[in-house]
Order: sequence, then structure tokens, then C-alpha cells
Amino acid sequence: KLRQIALSAGPIIGVAELSEDAVVSRGLRLVAAEGSNSRGVSADEALRALLLNSAPAPRAALPSGAAVLSLQLLNLDPRALWAYLAAVARELPEWGVPDLNRTVRDLLGVDLSAQLFDFTTPGVLLLQLEDPNATLFGGVVIGLHIDDAAATEAGLRQLLDALGSRLTFFIDPFGAGAAPVSRELPLHDSTLLLLDVVEGVTLAAAVQGGIAYLATSEHALRALLSAATSEVDADLSARLSKVPLSATSLRIGDTRSALEGWRALLLGQLPSLLQLIVATESDEVALVHAAEAIDRYLLSITPLLGRSVTWSEVGEGGRIRSTSRTERPQP
Repeated sequence: KLRQIALSAGPIIGVAELSEDAVVSRGLRLVAAEGSNSRGVSADEALRALLLNSAPAPRAALPSGAAVLSLQLLNLDPRALWAYLAAVARELPEWGVPDLNRTVRDLLGVDLSAQLFDFTTPGVLLLQLEDPNATLFGGVVIGLHIDDAAATEAGLRQLLDALGSRLTFFIDPFGAGAAPVSRELPLHDSTLLLLDVVEGVTLAAAVQGGIAYLATSEHALRALLSAATSEVDADLSARLSKVPLSATSLRIGDTRSALEGWRALLLGQLPSLLQLIVATESDEVALVHAAEAIDRYLLSITPLLGRSVTWSEVGEGGRIRSTSRTERPQP
């Protein structure tokens, strides 16, 4: 099955051009043809359908006012992707996951199909926002297009409650500390659903304007929803206008600011990481050394990169073309 997936996804080729002011790269993926057969392996038609979906990425619910480090829009259908992953798991008995949804439910206590994916429609929004609180996972926000706001909000509430109950066992199996706490806060015409997992880690969710948002930071989601009625940032709009309307996916970001944010996050949250995952003194030493190596790498490449725009388009003959331009800051 894995060989079928690899052959169906097809090869990728790319070229990059380095100039004084930018790095421009272009790529091409050649998806296997319908009904093709290579080395005795037929094409995975379900995967082909996912990859060759030529619908433009929805541009509704763009962030406005919030400090955006990166924005990514996809035409992805979360429900179809989840169904495909479940089908793949069934075809791989060696994985021991005959029912993916049930396995996740048994492990985490959440039913992703019933509590989330059953209400989604094609279209995904991925954001990284500035997070002055430097929480453990940064200001990452995922937006999913939905067709039933009330049912989705109820599903998200159940999802966070169930996740909190299950995480209690992993975080504090002996019941000596504080369990994750669920809370709700009204915010404009929405309700902010929050789950305080441990200090520095809060999961947040909300439904607004036909979008279900899930975030790793209360501050980030609060800022995004509070600015929803503002006009889209002029600079963001100008950069978005350079992307063809036919783009099936696109990403606009400030690579330098994003890397600086991840570096500050790594250094600021290292104590929390040590507390969460370190079991022995040697584990702590290894993690600290790894963090220092990552920090040196980020420090070396950050000054070389600036703002970037990337997009992909699905063409005829199973061709997916991508274009990327990353500015190089001038001295």
C-alpha cells in the first residue's frame, strides 16, 4: 500500500534561482495517470482525487488586524482526507489500526468524525500569529470551513471536555496535581472555548463566520476573533493579489519574523519542555544540547530570509506546479 501511495503521488522536480534580492523556486509534481500501472502497482485513485482537486483555495475569513507571521490557505477537504487515512489504515493490518476513528477515540477520548469532521466543508486556513505570551506551542491557529455552526460548537465543546478528561491521566496519573480545566468566555458574537492543559499550554476553539477555529494559544485566537470585523491589512492584501485566483494552495509569510518567533519560543519554553518530557538527567542534557544546536542554526539563517509568497496550481495531465519567492533582506 505504501508503495502504491508513493507511486501515485508521483515524482517532484524543482529548480531555484538565487539573486541579490530574492530566492525564486519552481516545482513540478507529476501525479500518476488515471488507471496507470507501474511495476505491477495500480494508481491509488482516492489519493489522485485528493491531490488533483483543482478548486481554488477559499479566500474567505482572511485575518484582519491581527499580527500575522504566516498565512496558508488550502482547498483541502478535511472530511475526505480523514476518510482516506482511515481507508489506508484498514489496508495496513500490520499497523494494528482497523478503525482509525475508534483508535483515536480510545486513545484520546475524542470522536473526530462526530465532533468535528462531519461538519467540515472544503477549505482550510492555517495561521501563525504573534504571541507575546510565548506559550509552549506558539500562536498557531487552524481554521476549518463548516456548514453547521451550532453543531460544530457543540462538537468542539465535547471534544475539549473529553480531551481534558483523558489528558488528566497522562499528565497526573496519581491524581496529585491539578487536572486540565475547561472554561468558556463570551467574545463578541462567539464563545471562546478553552482548555488549560498545564501551565503555559492552553488549547482554544471557537466558531465564527462559518469557520471553526482551533488554536494553541488563547491570546492568538482572541486577537484573531476580535479583529474579525476590521479591514484586511493592506500589505497582506497587496501580497495576496500577486497569487493567481486559480491557486489551490497558497502561503504568505514573513520568514524572518517567523524564525525569530520560533527561536524565542524554543528558548523561553525550554524549562516547560524539560518538565513535560524529561525522565532522566541524560535526557535533560540531550534535550538542552539539541535546543542549543537548533538555536545556532536558526540564528545563522534568520538574517538571510525575509517575506515570502508561495502557491500551487493543478494543471492538465496530472501536473501540479508550485512557485515560491522569498525576499532577501538588503543590508
